[in-house]
Amino acid sequence: MRFMKKHFLLLGLLVALPASAEGIYVFGDGGQSTFSVDFFDVVLSKTETTYGIGIGYEVNQTFSFELAYRDLGASDSADMYEKSKVEKSAVQASLLANYAVSPVVEVFGRLGVANLKSEGISDIRDYSENNTPTSLSNTKAFYGAGASYAANEKLSFRGEYNRYSEWEGVTVSILTIGAVYKF
Repeated sequence: MRFMKKHFLLLGLLVALPASAEGIYVFGDGGQSTFSVDFFDVVLSKTETTYGIGIGYEVNQTFSFELAYRDLGASDSADMYEKSKVEKSAVQASLLANYAVSPVVEVFGRLGVANLKSEGISDIRDYSENNTPTSLSNTKAFYGAGASYAANEKLSFRGEYNRYSEWEGVTVSILTIGAVYKF
């Protein structure tokens, strides 16, 4: 019964949100994430698929705040001795500064912090004691820039580039396109 009450409460909040949500918007995007490692003056990089979802609040025409979850991708590797998989994600908060170029086009800059998380497991052949999952996380700053096009008052499309601070010798950058829906 508690399960049903929680779902009905959530449904009620979602239905009431548009009526009281001036300035609130939701967004989603997808694209590519690139992981670069400088290994003895040789830069190694790997490209993964990324997606993000979030909610934002438009304070005024210039500034907005956003909270988002981002899946940065997963990578698999295998050889004759070991098989491993690493999944990367981020929960992030950021401030956007917007500038209207025309009535339907805006450019924006982003500055924020992200809790980056990397979870992995290695399967070493004939050595089951070492097959334990590992998890690392760290909070890092990130910045970005992009542009958006307003299709109408409620729906806009945007593209952007973000770069996260170096973490454990790895630099992460993303290039995405997405949609924004304003309530």
